[in-house]
Amino acid sequence: FNMRDMQKVVQGILSVPANKFEASDDNRLKLLKLLLHESLCVYGDKLVNNEDKKVFLDILIEKVELEYNIKLEEITEDLDNLYFGNFMEMHSVLKSYEEIEELPKLI
Repeated sequence: FNMRDMQKVVQGILSVPANKFEASDDNRLKLLKLLLHESLCVYGDKLVNNEDKKVFLDILIEKVELEYNIKLEEITEDLDNLYFGNFMEMHSVLKSYEEIEELPKLI
């Protein structure tokens, strides 16, 4: 891993317009979901076996729970189905990077 990887995580978080995350508890959870998603995409996708992925996931969950004083279950029920993207509104001129909550529409 290198500093470019960290930059990719930050870039992903900054892809969301600031007005989408105005100060509130609900938006705090959305921001933590985004942090988890970006970390899993950038770092987790580089890991080659399930054992390493499990160790990384355990560390990520431990750090999020410790630093933000919140349990993973309060943030998301399923990390495997945590998606963000800017392609759900096909006809929109302004593409907004946001959580994809309706998975059937993704498929």
